Amino acid sequence: MGKAGPDQPGAVGDVLAALSAAGAFRLRAVVVGTIAYQVYAPMLGVRLPHAAIQTDDIDIAQFHAVSVAVNESTPPMLDVLRRADSSFKAIPHRSSKHAVTTYRNTRGLRVEFLAPNRGPERDEAVRLPALGTDAEPLRFLDYLIHEASSAVVLHGAGVYVNVPSPQRYAL
Repeated sequence: MGKAGPDQPGAVGDVLAALSAAGAFRLRAVVVGTIAYQVYAPMLGVRLPHAAIQTDDIDIAQFHAVSVAVNESTPPMLDVLRRADSSFKAIPHRSSKHAVTTYRNTRGLRVEFLAPNRGPERDEAVRLPALGTDAEPLRFLDYLIHEASSAVVLHGAGVYVNVPSPQRYAL
C-alpha cells in the first residue's frame, strides 16, 4: 500500500460500484482490508481513528465453496473492472501465468481477490467461478468473512457491499 492520488477515492468507489452492478456482492463477495474499515464509521454512526486513510488497493474475498455453489457468475472480472476504468490489466499470479488474482490500473490502483486457505499451505491460486477470477489463498480469512454484514459505501448514490462483521474485524 502506498499513497493514493487525489482522485483515488473516486476510483475506489467506481470499482466497487462496477463490482456491485455485476452482482459480486449479491454473490457473497466481501470487501476486506482498509476499505472495509472505512465503511464502518458511517455503518456504526461513529468517528473511527484513521478512517480517512487512503490506500491503493481493494481486497475482495469470497469462500471457494460459495463461489462454486451459487451456480451464477459475474462477467469475467477484467471486463467488470474495465467498466470502472479501461486501463485495468490482469497481473499473472506467481504460481501460474494462467491464474490471475490481481488487477491494476495505470494509476496504480490494485484490486486483489482472496479466498480462505483450508487444508495444507499452498501457493497455487484458487478459482472463484462466481466472480470469474482466481484468488490468493489466505489462512484464517474464513473467520473474518464468515457472517459478513451488509453496508453501503458512501459513493454516488451509495454502493451496496458486504464487509466483515465489525466484531470479527476487530479481532
